[in-house]
Amino acid sequence: MRLLAKLVALLVCEGALLALALLVGEPYLFGAATAVVALVVVARHTLAAADAERMAARFKSVFEASPIGISFGHGGYMTNTNRAFQELVGYTAEELAGLNYLELTHPDDVADDPGLVEHLPRAGEKLVFEKRYLRKDGGVRRARVHLTLSPDSGFGIGLVEDVTEQLRLEERLRESEKLEAVGKLAAGIAHDFNNLMTVVVGYSDAILRDPRRKLEWRVTEIRNAGERAAGLTRQLLAFSHRQYGRPELVDVGRLLRELEPLLARLVGDDVALSIAATPDACVVADHSQLGQVLMNLAVNARDAMPDGGTFELAVSAGQDEVVLTAADSGVGMAADVVGHIFEPFFTTKNRALSTGLGLATVYGVVSQGGGRVEVESEPGRGTTFRLSFPRAVAAVAA
Repeated sequence: MRLLAKLVALLVCEGALLALALLVGEPYLFGAATAVVALVVVARHTLAAADAERMAARFKSVFEASPIGISFGHGGYMTNTNRAFQELVGYTAEELAGLNYLELTHPDDVADDPGLVEHLPRAGEKLVFEKRYLRKDGGVRRARVHLTLSPDSGFGIGLVEDVTEQLRLEERLRESEKLEAVGKLAAGIAHDFNNLMTVVVGYSDAILRDPRRKLEWRVTEIRNAGERAAGLTRQLLAFSHRQYGRPELVDVGRLLRELEPLLARLVGDDVALSIAATPDACVVADHSQLGQVLMNLAVNARDAMPDGGTFELAVSAGQDEVVLTAADSGVGMAADVVGHIFEPFFTTKNRALSTGLGLATVYGVVSQGGGRVEVESEPGRGTTFRLSFPRAVAAVAA
């Protein structure tokens, strides 16, 4: 502040001397005025240099103290890095200066990094992405990068946040959720198998207590219970992706036509079934599992239309995928229900009538085949399932 006050005083003095020199016309006054002007110019430069030094010192302090890694570069080569970035990759500032950023990129990510820059549409816009850095000691760190480039000058600024521990915690959370789901799965299996085996044991005891009576119907019931137990096992294995079956080339449209009589019986006389399929809609899947998917969708549609309605099955084939659409005119579902329908043992029906594995099995089989499942539903407006599979050609079966 004192330096600024002196500068103001000099400026006032400068103006006064110049004005007096012009009025009086004395040469010595012009000399004094010139000296003052020179002094003011020097003072101005001194003040500007002092301000610049203070700003540079502040920037360097913030730059080095930042918990986020910062890297400046030009043309893909690093020029300056801060302490956080150096600790992330395990190199010193001197080692990083002049190093190409690809030399720090994990080998599996090298092919992707240059292409990311192409997504910057205009100068100054920011691109956010995740990548893996290869440390000097051979370790790998995951980072979220905020990148800003100047396409004209080639200058770039990268803010690099180490998210390794964050991602590790998220993975642990997912694993704990899986364990919780497995616990629910085990409880459900125990419940349903207990019911099935109660039937088996009950009828077996009846046979042992009365061996002289005709046993055919009791044996039939035992067999039926065993078949239901086997079916439940297949659904559980399909849901958990453990039953890989025998993948083969399957024409989904042809399979749909083959199952049409069975599907019609499943939905009942009160539901109008319509089927539309394009030719050559082939996928690689287990034939029996895909048939199970169709039957599960039919049962689900039937239960959603207790008073009857329409159930439409359609198969279309694009260049890269085959889409199976199953649409019913049933009661529909709210958004919070849709978010749970693929969970094992989740059901909106009577627990005595449903295992809650039908749609979980659908999701498991489709995911196992590299496909995806999409759902659209609203209360009172029915439900539509879209199952998308990678399209296959005849050569796959060879």
